Amino acid sequence: FPQATSGCSLLFPITALRTHLFGTLVRTNIMTTRSWYRPQETVAVGWGLLLYNILVACHRYYLRGFFGLYYVLWACNVAMLIGAAGMILKKASVISVSVSIVTLPHILWVVDALSYTFFGTFQTGVASYLAWENLDLLELVFTLHHVWYIPLCLALLARNGGLVRNTLFGMTLSFCVLVPFSRFMTPLELDGVYLNVNMSHEIWREVENEWVHICDPPAVPWPVYFVSVVGKERSTGR
Repeated sequence: FPQATSGCSLLFPITALRTHLFGTLVRTNIMTTRSWYRPQETVAVGWGLLLYNILVACHRYYLRGFFGLYYVLWACNVAMLIGAAGMILKKASVISVSVSIVTLPHILWVVDALSYTFFGTFQTGVASYLAWENLDLLELVFTLHHVWYIPLCLALLARNGGLVRNTLFGMTLSFCVLVPFSRFMTPLELDGVYLNVNMSHEIWREVENEWVHICDPPAVPWPVYFVSVVGKERSTGR
């Protein structure tokens, strides 16, 4: 990817959005207090997850400059921050919200990655970026959170009452903030590189199912398109 020649002003809004999501879900009243099994272990994992996100952001910046910070806004990355907050504060409902955000995207990503590994084709296009020639090896390693993040959360929650089912509010809040923010603060493409963060401009271009793309603008009014994105993020996001 080429380096961005401008975009330093992106740092504040990107940081502010992630801080807002992090803080909002930490303070929400849906959080359930439980007596926690091995709390120090869970807190340590949470801090480790935060460190992982910092490393990902630094690597993106090193490779792409400020342009690379666009990628930290993907829902899967934000969900890990939400999950880290839940682990540090030992709040099962916050961890559960993060899992609900990424469940279907991660499942489809794994299916797509396995299909490409064994058959050389992508079934849905969700993980098609794995075949991009300019994908850095460390970027490939950092994208493996699609494989391990949900099992990690489930392992922690299994010893602490399991998943909290009532996570619709937190999940919806996350998308209602992320999608419009991504739409107005990030471009569809930059210097010839396809971004489309959180599919805020259109359904992911390399998803081949035509029926999915009927919601691409300008085919329908933007509010209708936005509603479709909120639903489809769960099945075709990264």
